[in-house]
Amino acid sequence: MRVITHSDTMNKEYQYLQQFIDDRQSRGRYTFSLEELRSEFKVSDIALERAIGRYIRKNRIVSIHKGFYALVPLEYRSMGILPPEQFIDDLMAYLQKPYYMGLLTAAALHGAAHQRPQESYVVTVSNMRPLYKKDVKVNFVLKSSIPANALVDKKTLTGYLKVSNPVLTAYDLLLYLYKVGGLSRTAEILSELIEVIKPKDWGILSEIDVKVAPLQRLGYILEFTLEQIALADGLYQVIQNQIRFRAPLNPRKAKTGFPVNSRWKVIENYQIEAEI
Repeated sequence: MRVITHSDTMNKEYQYLQQFIDDRQSRGRYTFSLEELRSEFKVSDIALERAIGRYIRKNRIVSIHKGFYALVPLEYRSMGILPPEQFIDDLMAYLQKPYYMGLLTAAALHGAAHQRPQESYVVTVSNMRPLYKKDVKVNFVLKSSIPANALVDKKTLTGYLKVSNPVLTAYDLLLYLYKVGGLSRTAEILSELIEVIKPKDWGILSEIDVKVAPLQRLGYILEFTLEQIALADGLYQVIQNQIRFRAPLNPRKAKTGFPVNSRWKVIENYQIEAEI
C-alpha cells in the first residue's frame, strides 16, 4: 500500500489519482470503485472526493453509479463517457447482480441493426432505475432469472460482455414487446436477426424458463410476416405441445371478433406493417 503524508496530500493531492488513472488505462481497465481507491491509497475520504471531483470536472472520469466510476479516454472525450458496452460488465460485477445485454442491444450485437438503438438494454433480476449519463441511456429490464445457458460472451475493448444468444433475443423481443416499439418494429428487427438463427437452434427454448404466448406470436410472425417457413416449423416442433390457449397478436387490442390462426392459435387482431 502506498502511504501519502499530509504534506504530500496538500502539495500533490491530485497526482496519485492521475498516476492511478494512467496505470489503469495502460492495463486496459477503464473502471474503478471508491473502495479500490481507499484500499490503494491512505487518504481521507474528503481528499479522495476532492480529487475525484476535480477529474470529473476535467472530463477525465465520469460517475456511473454511487461509488463506481469510468475513465474517459481521449477518443471518447467528446461524448464524455464510455459506450455502455465497455462498462456494464464491470458495473454489474460491482453491484453483484447477474445480467445480460438483451433486446435491441443484443440484436444489434448479433448484426440486426435495422435502426441502431440509441439506448442500451440490460436484463437483470432486480428493479433498477434507468441510467442517464451524458447522452447515454441504459434501460434495466427485470426478469425473474437469468438463463446462463442461453448467453454468449461478446469481446469488447475492455473485456467480455454477456449477451443473450439470437434465440433468447428473439424471444425477449416478443416478451417485452412494448419496450422495443411494438409489433411492426419487432418484425423489422427479426427480419435481420433470423439470418443468424437456424431451425435447430430453437431447441434451447426447452431448456430455459419461457412463456408460450410470446413464442406463439413469434412463430406467427416468422411464418406469415417474414415467410420463414423452415424457421417457423423448427419453432413449432419445440413448442407445439405447449400451445393450449389463444394469444392475441397484439395484447393491447381487442381480442374478440377476429379470426384465429389454427396452427399458432394467434388471434389476428393487428396488421403488422414492417419495412422489411
